[in-house]
This record gives sequence, C-alpha cells and structure tokens, in this order.
Amino acid sequence: MSEVYTARWEYVTDRGLELPNSKVHQRFIPLPMIARFISTDLPRTVGNPFIIEGRGENINITDLQRSWRRIRKLAGLDDLWIQDLRHTYASTAMSSGMPIQIVEELLGHSQLQTTLHYAHLADDPVCTTAQGDSAVISTSIQSKKRPTKPHLRLD
Repeated sequence: MSEVYTARWEYVTDRGLELPNSKVHQRFIPLPMIARFISTDLPRTVGNPFIIEGRGENINITDLQRSWRRIRKLAGLDDLWIQDLRHTYASTAMSSGMPIQIVEELLGHSQLQTTLHYAHLADDPVCTTAQGDSAVISTSIQSKKRPTKPHLRLD
C-alpha cells in the first residue's frame, strides 16, 4: 500500500509506473492503457507531486480505508476488500495461463512462495484440466480393451 500512497506523478511514464524506491529495489509497474486513460482525469493540485493527494498542502494520502468504504457502498460491494482486488488480478492472470514467474513480477513479490499463495484461487482451470485428463485416460483405456467374443446362444 505504501507504493500507492507515495506514488508521484513524476513516476508515471509512457510505459507505466516506475518506482525509484520500492520496498527493496527500483520497480516497474506496467499500466494498461485504461489505467493511463483514467489517470489523465484525476484531479491535480499545482505543486502537489502525489497521485493520490492527502488532506493538506503537498502531502500524500496515508489511509484509503475511508475512501474505500465509500466506493464499496456506492458499488454495492460491502464485503470487498482492497486486497481482494490484488488477489483477483493475480488469480485471473494465472487462470488465463500466465506463467507464475510473470505473475510474481507483476505483483512485485521477491519470493515465488508468496505468489503461490494466490494459486488456490484458480480452482476452475484445475477442475477443467482434471476433467480433460480423465477424458484422455478413459479414451486410452477404452481403445486398449480387447474386443470380446460374442456369446453364442445354444437354444
């Protein structure tokens, strides 16, 4: 969250958000076109360098909870948490076949194990794969069965 709170307009480039002092190193966050488009409509106060301004002159926001509660209420999503957005972003990427190493980079994780925490949310692809695998195995078993001789009836 501190990356969001302290993000400055000068960090926004044509490629995305380039953070000079992320938690452990310089970090690049790609911003899709829609995010860049929306950012052009954000209000700016002359002299305030922060993307999300705080209350007061030239300071950044330090807590999004009050704003987030208001947004959730307007959207009718009372049980949605900010962290849910991050989980959804990661699980959608993994569900679409994105390699876990790229998801790790997108989330800014330094350890793959942290990113794997998000993998449990991608149950649908796991179920789909299990169904497909069982169909392949079943077809393979069926094709290897010997044809049986018809029973002769002696009546």
